[in-house]
Amino acid sequence: MRLKQGPRGRDGGNGKQEEIFQRYRPLIIRLWRRYYVAGLEFADWEQEARMVIVRVLEVYQGSEDGEQESVKNVV
Repeated sequence: MRLKQGPRGRDGGNGKQEEIFQRYRPLIIRLWRRYYVAGLEFADWEQEARMVIVRVLEVYQGSEDGEQESVKNVV
């Protein structure tokens, strides 16, 4: 998936956080089921996933044509 650079919104990202979260939600659910941690509710897992998405968007550096240049030490 290519991330398109957009104007930075008040959320600190590029305004696409919710869209990206919804796109990857099936994967987030699958990983929660696979790596279930006793006592960790799905709501907490979702919150952690949202924080990872925010962090990825913060460090994402794309060129003018949308190609990703580099993302290091995301998590």
